[in-house]
Amino acid sequence: MGLLKTIGSLFGTDTGKKVVDAAIKTGDALFFTDEEKSKANFEVMKLQLEFAKSTTGSRVARRLLAVMFGGTFLLLILVAVAFGVIGRMETADYILLVVKDTLATPIAVILGFYFFAQLGKSFQS
Repeated sequence: MGLLKTIGSLFGTDTGKKVVDAAIKTGDALFFTDEEKSKANFEVMKLQLEFAKSTTGSRVARRLLAVMFGGTFLLLILVAVAFGVIGRMETADYILLVVKDTLATPIAVILGFYFFAQLGKSFQS
């Protein structure tokens, strides 16, 4: 600290203080202490809690989307099976083609976000 004050006095009072302050801040920024880590973890936990509170209303919306798309997907599969059972394979194939081309990816994404988000939280704890 004495060396930095000596260097600071060479440049004058204002400039010296700025040089010393900059050197101290730079030295402090180089090391991430345990206290700083705990403060950072606390801030992260606080942000996660705020995010959880702000998204609690969307759980109902996510559930509704999962039921709507999942129900439509299963209904179309059952209709295709029924057409297959009564011998109308062209219609069953067309329904399955439409389901595969239009609903398969959205169903995977919606059900993945809905169910695997809960599964990920259980693995974290």
